[in-house]
Amino acid sequence: MIRSLSTPAAQLALFALISSALSWGLWVADPVASEEGARQLQAALAITVGDWESVWGVVSWPCYAGLLALLVQALGISPLTAGLLTNTIAHIALGLGFAALAGSVGAGARFRWLALAVALLLPALNRHRGVDGPLVAYLACYCWSLWLFLRGRIAGWLVVALVGFLLRIEGLLWLLLPPLFAAWRRGRGAGGGRGVAVVALLTTIALLIALALVTVSGTGDRVAAADPRGWIDTWQTWRTEARYQIAALEHFATDYAAGAWLLAIVLLTAGRIIAALAPGHVLLLVAVPVLGLRLPGWWWLLASVQGLLALITTAAGSTEQAPWGLIITLLLPAPLAWERMWRGRHEPGLLRRWSFAACAVLMVLATVRALILQPEHGYLRDAGLWLAHAATDAQVYCNHPVVSLYAGRTSAGRSWREVVAGLREHGSSQYDYYALALAAPEAHRATQLLTYWPAGPVREFRNPRGDRVLVFASR
Repeated sequence: MIRSLSTPAAQLALFALISSALSWGLWVADPVASEEGARQLQAALAITVGDWESVWGVVSWPCYAGLLALLVQALGISPLTAGLLTNTIAHIALGLGFAALAGSVGAGARFRWLALAVALLLPALNRHRGVDGPLVAYLACYCWSLWLFLRGRIAGWLVVALVGFLLRIEGLLWLLLPPLFAAWRRGRGAGGGRGVAVVALLTTIALLIALALVTVSGTGDRVAAADPRGWIDTWQTWRTEARYQIAALEHFATDYAAGAWLLAIVLLTAGRIIAALAPGHVLLLVAVPVLGLRLPGWWWLLASVQGLLALITTAAGSTEQAPWGLIITLLLPAPLAWERMWRGRHEPGLLRRWSFAACAVLMVLATVRALILQPEHGYLRDAGLWLAHAATDAQVYCNHPVVSLYAGRTSAGRSWREVVAGLREHGSSQYDYYALALAAPEAHRATQLLTYWPAGPVREFRNPRGDRVLVFASR
């Protein structure tokens, strides 16, 4: 049996089985949609009834929600099942695409299982299993489109890159950049084509900046609709954010505020990358230069573009989501480094003998730890279901999209600043019920809410970590 698993086809089939079991097992343990998944499901439900105003109210790029709505109507399944099925397939496609693209870096086909293990044992990516947004499907399109382009399969690249663009607006990068890169390389090699190279390079940089700013500013829907005000708002949003950050730093380093800001952007981006990786993945990345691995030129170009994109999005204020495009790109040489460790496990020296096993153990332990410590989200579902039963005809205010989904309402979620501003402007009687979710570190804000509802909440839902939903009644 072990010998039969050494074939690439058997490894791919085993990976698909394990990945599917992991997705469905995590869903059984905590059958609640993520925040982004809840937004997409709300939009999908709105699409099925033709309520496009609500669609644009919860998502700015509704193609993934449209796919879920199509599955719901075509297969007659529930939206939650459609979301789970789609994301499960997306995780399998991402793992296979990552393994294929890693093979282009130099990893051997017989050791394809190492690339599959690198993708499977990434704790931060496993947090996107279950019912989630289009991130994983987009990353799968990213890997497969680049692999097809590198293989010269232009028709396949065009189709997959177009699907990636429909999933997330930044997918336009991988629809336009590969031809620009090809033109740039041809221009560098031919003296008469240097003008083409310069134009391609400048176009690439401009496209990176524009799409990065659109992605984080939330104006993608207006840009997609060819509304020039969307581009104006995008630029003003980024400029305001940058000026605010630099002004804040001037209190600590008056003469070096701009430099300190740039350094902070780099450190924040690096911190987001490291936080998304397991210690074993970090060791593999460190091993790439230590082992003297030679990487193809296209990888360096790709890493540079993704790095620039990550820095721009961080500078524009997006510090919550990990720069997944850059993370996947940086991990591409990791299977090759792991393969070299496997081949050298019988060579003399303690480091060479145990480096492969150390990376494997660290990745497995980090994955198990992340799965065990994953917070339970059933309290959000319970709060929404209670509101759906107790507030059938009432007006409900929710600041969390998951609560809104299970309550049968439509809301993209609101920040704490928006909640407080709304209470100050309209008071606490604009809605019949207020369902306000507070994470454990925000527990102190509950006392601030008592100034509007001295009697306290009528219901409270919480998880073992201390996250909770407080339901207040205005009447």
